[in-house]
Amino acid sequence: MPITKQTDIETTGSRPEKLSMPVTEAELRVDQDGETARLIGYATKYGNWYEVGGFLERIKRGAFDEVLAAEETDVVASMNHNPDFAFARQSAGTLRLKSNTVGLQYEADITDVDGRRVAEKVGNGTIRGSSFMFADTDDVWEFPADETPKRTITRVGALFELGPVVWPANSETSVKVRADEILAEARARFQEATGQPEPRAETYTCECIECGHTLETEEHCKDVPCPECGGEMRRKERPGPGRSDDPPADDGPSDDETEISPQRQRQQQYDYAEMGRIIREVDRKNNLSPDGDSAAGVTSGTSDE
Repeated sequence: MPITKQTDIETTGSRPEKLSMPVTEAELRVDQDGETARLIGYATKYGNWYEVGGFLERIKRGAFDEVLAAEETDVVASMNHNPDFAFARQSAGTLRLKSNTVGLQYEADITDVDGRRVAEKVGNGTIRGSSFMFADTDDVWEFPADETPKRTITRVGALFELGPVVWPANSETSVKVRADEILAEARARFQEATGQPEPRAETYTCECIECGHTLETEEHCKDVPCPECGGEMRRKERPGPGRSDDPPADDGPSDDETEISPQRQRQQQYDYAEMGRIIREVDRKNNLSPDGDSAAGVTSGTSDE
């Protein structure tokens, strides 16, 4: 069930987001027009799914129309989102953005040392991906059963920065943390809209067989090392470390139980009879000793061999 969400950065305090593109889609290249070199590439392409944290994300065509037309938009082009390596800017006339049928394309003039370094790295293949920083979005969420949640961004209200990146992947810690927050918000809205919580994965209580440390996890216990000592983890079924997942074997009731089974009673009778036979045999040998000691006499005498 699609859930539409609107986020206003001024009223909700939403932080900027980043979205990076695989190297095969950025289409980075350096064009030389006389004495002027230009870096051309795509910040993103419409309709393509990108993995961001625990969900998939795509940009709908037309999502940048509003922000590109806004007078206050002043996007900076830099390498690896680092302002120390900014090499072009809209307000300086060195950066031009265009939304076409493919995606959001940028064209940056190479006018300084930083720009020439970026152009050289793009030209030799060292840098091949793109990324952009944005905020204030409208989006639609889908939570299909047994599938990864999907987010479609339909409007981008604020665009801050874009440019080439060395590692075009949405795997850095800050991106993951922000993605987790966005997904948690969407799940809460999903629950509110449907009246039912999103299905949750089964969790296991695991216990270390070495140190007894316990933890909750969605993974099978045997696949998780103990975070305390690195030992083997097992599913906690009964108290105490070192317990096996397998049910205990049924060896019959213990000796201290009140009710004794017939089998156990017969075994005890046999044991008592055997004990009596041994005692009688010892008494017989003691009575036949050379010193004539009886069974109640001295027990240190030797028997007649």
